[in-house]
Amino acid sequence: MCLGRPSRFYPSGGDSRTGENVFDWIFAFFHLFLLLGVIFYAFYSLIAYGNILRFALIAAGLTVYYLLVLHKPVRREIERRKSRPS
Repeated sequence: MCLGRPSRFYPSGGDSRTGENVFDWIFAFFHLFLLLGVIFYAFYSLIAYGNILRFALIAAGLTVYYLLVLHKPVRREIERRKSRPS
């Protein structure tokens, strides 16, 4: 494979209007599944073992993570989709 050519597994394109590409989708789904796994583990430890402290710490950590890292981009994406013509 030549360095200058995109491979079929990692195309350089995507939607040129929005700048999306395959890596962004893989990155997003990987983190979504990690987040769902952590939430599942928190509920599992609460239900199966009755570990309230572990559940509370994980829930608080996820809340802080959302507020510090994800809240601003999520709000920006919601506004972008609202302002976009249908």
